[in-house]
Amino acid sequence: MVKESNTNQASYEPADRYATVAGVRLRYWQGGQGERAVLLVHGVGSYVERWRHTFEVLVTRFRVYAMDLPGRGLSDKPSGFSYRVENLARIIKGFTDAMGLERVSLVGSSLGGAVVAHFARQYPESVDRLVLSSSAG
Repeated sequence: MVKESNTNQASYEPADRYATVAGVRLRYWQGGQGERAVLLVHGVGSYVERWRHTFEVLVTRFRVYAMDLPGRGLSDKPSGFSYRVENLARIIKGFTDAMGLERVSLVGSSLGGAVVAHFARQYPESVDRLVLSSSAG
């Protein structure tokens, strides 16, 4: 949905959506159209809103997804969950599978960069492009 602001500039208002992957309820945003899918993955202490402006720009050209990692934002914070990078990469794979994404361009910031790098190593056939921004690891 595009919302008009008081300054006559349109701003994109993504809607919260939810998917359950490996028993963990994940909040995500989805928008845009196009052949190429892009997934934005935030870092420690962050959540999907970190990508607000990036999301707004990318939806004009791509199908874009941004998700709260487990334990962050409005995603579940299950006790006993393993927050190891390898496990978070498996959650990302479960999410891309649930969204029907065979190949995805991944953008990761901070911890999200380490997670998507592990995803690329674990599932190279599922990666179209990989962008690391101030990446951990």
